[in-house]
This record gives sequence, structure tokens and C-alpha cells, in this order.
Amino acid sequence: MKPAVVLVSGGMDSAVVLAIARERGFAIATGSAFPVTVDRIAAFAEKAAKRGVVLVPVSALAEARRS
Repeated sequence: MKPAVVLVSGGMDSAVVLAIARERGFAIATGSAFPVTVDRIAAFAEKAAKRGVVLVPVSALAEARRS
């Protein structure tokens, strides 16, 4: 399974989320649908993709874990 990060919490530093994803193969974090959160997730997604980490919905992660 490829590393995945599922939403980014405003309370969790993006570097921490990336480190967890690398260590465990995935990371799960949450965020609210506020405009600032959406903007931060978009910026994080771009940064993460450059590091080989992909954002996916939690349902995709759950399905991959069942396989």
C-alpha cells in the first residue's frame, strides 16, 4: 500500500503528519470545512505529493486495509 494522509488537522503540523505517514505507511488526521482549512489542505496536498505522499479519503484507506 502506498503511504496516505487523510485530511490534515489544523492542530497537527504538516511535518508531523508526513513523518507519521512515512513511519507507519499512512496517517489519519481530521479538519473542519472552513475556508482556511481547505486552503491549508490544498497547500499541504501539493507539498505532500512532491514528497511521494498521496491524500485519499479514509474510505479508500479502509478498503486497502481489507485487501
